Amino acid sequence: MIESLRQLDTKLQSGAATAHELWNEAPVCSPKSEIRLAEKVANHLIETLSQRGVVANREVVVQRGRTDIHVDAIKKEPNGEVYDRITFIIEAKGCWHPRLKKAMKAQLVARYLAENRCDYGLYLVGWFLCNRWAPEYRKRQTPKWNLEKARLFFQDQAEQCSKEGKLIKAFVLNLAL
Repeated sequence: MIESLRQLDTKLQSGAATAHELWNEAPVCSPKSEIRLAEKVANHLIETLSQRGVVANREVVVQRGRTDIHVDAIKKEPNGEVYDRITFIIEAKGCWHPRLKKAMKAQLVARYLAENRCDYGLYLVGWFLCNRWAPEYRKRQTPKWNLEKARLFFQDQAEQCSKEGKLIKAFVLNLAL
């Protein structure tokens, strides 16, 4: 999944895929919703991973809510026989979200993974910060970080959350124009 997300990140910044799809441009330049971000990522995962036995679904109903992206992968024996299913839950946040720094632990780990007996989670942050985003519409909660600092912060946080059999990864997707 991380490899596929890196491919998407590269495509978005090289022009092979367009970050503009996730931006409103009228009346001012501002990011589209987290829902659109999750849709774009889920569609990319489906395109790039379905031939490998990976299924990505959006807004899957779980015990007390909906996950942004629910991914199931089939694990095979060396002889090709299927012997396990691995489930990943992806929680997507825009960089403006007021609980951006806390939702990995509080929402992804303590809620979605715990309530669904799932051991694998990915915290996906859409990093929209750039000069094209109309300053008057930026949220006050948006961290005053650069992309690299955001990536380091969430990678460290994911390592801290990876305990008691849980494996958490973080990915900050560069959506700057």
